[in-house]
Amino acid sequence: MSLKNSFFIGLSLATLALPGVATADLLDVTTDKCDIDTFHIASGTTVLEAQWSPVQVQCAAGTYLRKNTVVCSKCLENHYCIGDTYSFNADTDSGITECIASTFSPAGSKTANDCGHILHVGNRYLYLHANKTTSPALTVTVNGVNYYANLSTTEKQMNENVEDKLLVTYGGERYYAYDNTID
Repeated sequence: MSLKNSFFIGLSLATLALPGVATADLLDVTTDKCDIDTFHIASGTTVLEAQWSPVQVQCAAGTYLRKNTVVCSKCLENHYCIGDTYSFNADTDSGITECIASTFSPAGSKTANDCGHILHVGNRYLYLHANKTTSPALTVTVNGVNYYANLSTTEKQMNENVEDKLLVTYGGERYYAYDNTID
């Protein structure tokens, strides 16, 4: 193939216009699908080739790439989003994973350890997570699996939505139980 009158562009083709060539005069249009999309369009001695890579989007932990967008969104409740670089996809969300059955997580969760259970204390609640982040920690066992709430000697509210405090006495010392969604 001669490169005379050839053009290489890095943008997707919404419409194609070649100077002095009517659209009906295009002789050859081929598409090859692989890691990089390649389009070859020929008209007489004028050849236009375009190659481009899919749009890449970097999402931080706690966010994911929604289908048919190029902007990261906050991770949904009952899911976690570890963050990574994702390719644009018109049909499928990227970077979001649902918590395992019967566990919950707040919006913006970053790891599977953020999935846990909810401890109801009267009409208040406290998220219990699969990861232990303080020592000591309030430990609740559900079906043989431990879930944790943080403990602190500093006064803290139970979670970002509840101003009440849950006091726990351990080893003769008073602690405030809270979940790590407010750290």
